[in-house]
Amino acid sequence: SSLDILKKTIELAAYSDETGIEFFKHGGIMQGYFTTDQRLTANQAEELRKIWEARYGGMGNSWKTPFLGMGMKFQKTMLTPADYPFFSLEQVTKNRISAILNVPSGLLNDTEHLNYANMEAQIKTFWENCLIPKLLRFQDRLNAFLLPKFGSNLRAEFDFSQVKALRED
Repeated sequence: SSLDILKKTIELAAYSDETGIEFFKHGGIMQGYFTTDQRLTANQAEELRKIWEARYGGMGNSWKTPFLGMGMKFQKTMLTPADYPFFSLEQVTKNRISAILNVPSGLLNDTEHLNYANMEAQIKTFWENCLIPKLLRFQDRLNAFLLPKFGSNLRAEFDFSQVKALRED
């Protein structure tokens, strides 16, 4: 159902945010391993790892330029925020939520292609295609099931005349 898609979309956005936070929390250092043509003992390798983490680990060291000696090369094993399209994923999330809930993207703070004129049009569209149909269904239920219990001459009706987005200039 559309609610399942919405739930998965929100979970994906949360995982994306967590990945970005963890990346920066650990100093923006790529996960990977070092290679060299030289033979290293287990102790030498451990010592090099400690030196690397002390010099380049954490937010305070994330701006430093690393230096790899002894012919070492860094082999990346996972994506970084530069490799991963966080911002396009955020746009996909907004688009999915917008489509599922029938909410214009401008109302979800998607301002990339937004100006005053099309924002007004989006608000009007939101009222006409989302809010009013839901309110009219609610109104029909009130009139069919609740109000007859209080009298046959009662009728509920929403007044949209004061909704600015629906009035002509």
